[in-house]
Amino acid sequence: AAARPGPLRCVWNAMDDKVLAYHDCVLRVRDVALLTGPHWLNDAVMSFYFEYLREEENARCANLNASARDGQPRRRDVVFVDATVSFFVANVCATEAGSILEQTGVNRAKHVLFLVNDNDDVRHAGGGSHWSLLVYIAPDAPGALDGGTFEHFDSMHGRNDEKAFALAGTLAAANALPGCRDVSVGGSFTKHHDVAQQRNGYDCGIFALATAETCVRVFTAEKTQKNSLASIVAEDVSQETVRDMRGELLRLVERLTEENT
Repeated sequence: AAARPGPLRCVWNAMDDKVLAYHDCVLRVRDVALLTGPHWLNDAVMSFYFEYLREEENARCANLNASARDGQPRRRDVVFVDATVSFFVANVCATEAGSILEQTGVNRAKHVLFLVNDNDDVRHAGGGSHWSLLVYIAPDAPGALDGGTFEHFDSMHGRNDEKAFALAGTLAAANALPGCRDVSVGGSFTKHHDVAQQRNGYDCGIFALATAETCVRVFTAEKTQKNSLASIVAEDVSQETVRDMRGELLRLVERLTEENT
């Protein structure tokens, strides 16, 4: 008779069970479990929430286009570049980066959000230990600087500044973003260290997602904000926001799972 799997093997099998298939993302038990306690969020969870924000933006744009009097499709306010795509773009030449990004629609966006990871191992796309958020604001977006601007939000005193700057350089060299100038020769790159900082070694992903959520609210608002993006993020994203967001993400997964059952 075949040997029965031991208890440890059963646990690992259960952790690999699929919880949710959401468009291009799949969450397994091991991924969702990260939301239940003080754990670092992996690529799967980070990319899932970016996929959710993307679908919300797609629905918003579809409604606006349906009600447009001139019949012209509305230019997308926000495009989301998830963890996997950002990693590949950061680790290939400008030509390859341009080819990868061509499929994301970033060349037609007013604002682009990139998840930044400190992974140095190109053989392992799911590695690294710290997340941050890089934002690109095109020249014709409300409140933008001439030539567009990159803004980097990091919850660990700029730990990913170098990675984000390198990614911005690749994006400029790839000519992938509208109006983007090379940050090494005069293009605008701002490091925001005055926003809320994490008090542990695992909440960076939540800080990055909460910041992305605030950016989306600002970029899709009907009225131009009087305050700077950084000041709004500093006011919106706090230790309490991050603490609550884990539960909110877990409830979101549960709701989408029920809807897809």
